[in-house]
Amino acid sequence: MNIAHNVSAPAFDPMAAALEDKALIESYFDIQLDHKRDFRILRAVERLIQTHFRGERLPRCEKIRSDHYFNLLRFISVAMLYTDQSQNMVVAKSQRLDGKAYIVPAGNSFFMKKLGIERSTLDGIIATAKRLGWYISNVRFGYYQCGTGKRHYGKNSIKRVFVGLYDLFGMGKKVRETIKKAVAYRQYRDQQEAAAAQRDAKKNVVQGEFHDFGYGVENQRRFNKAKEKRITKPTPNRSNHDALLAEQIELQAKGYSLEEIANHQAGTAIINDNIPF
Repeated sequence: MNIAHNVSAPAFDPMAAALEDKALIESYFDIQLDHKRDFRILRAVERLIQTHFRGERLPRCEKIRSDHYFNLLRFISVAMLYTDQSQNMVVAKSQRLDGKAYIVPAGNSFFMKKLGIERSTLDGIIATAKRLGWYISNVRFGYYQCGTGKRHYGKNSIKRVFVGLYDLFGMGKKVRETIKKAVAYRQYRDQQEAAAAQRDAKKNVVQGEFHDFGYGVENQRRFNKAKEKRITKPTPNRSNHDALLAEQIELQAKGYSLEEIANHQAGTAIINDNIPF
């Protein structure tokens, strides 16, 4: 009797595999994850853990001190797990406010809280990750009108993991496929939202209060055109309001209190969240 024909291989269950990998990652790296992690990324981090468990070192890491190397693996794993694939950006939080979706780029405080490490320790880890070519962080600055001048402020830098890193764990092809699907979905969603906004604009024109009398249509057209100009070229007050709101959303997502945010925006207690690397 041929046993091979009588025994069927169990069907692959992505959810079960993801939960198993998630449990291992949380236990091995002493971090907490939510349930929104992609199972392909979880599997890549699980394979990274297996290399460490076997006592292997990733390329060009042989001379790194063992405790520093372990923290380096913890750091890059969190960056991988919290990357928004559609934008290739490490994200601290996604939330909705007033019906709109906001994505908050991760600040260095995000890594400090996730990993339970001090700023000086994170400083050294980031320097090593950049030297190895695994990670990049692009510093950004914004400003808003304040009186007759501009007030400049720091924004969370855009943090990215080198996609070629996944090749070291045999997951490069699958992760690239995931990225393509995520980008395509995001583009489709953006097109749908733009089309919906356009339909709403047309609806407002044809349903104007005095549309059926005299110059109703022409006046509505001019009103919409002026409104578009105000949005495209915001006044100083509007620009100031939008910038302050965006900054408040980011700082609230990172755990700062309303009082701390108010003092920061008043200029009495500036919050400096980024490490200069």
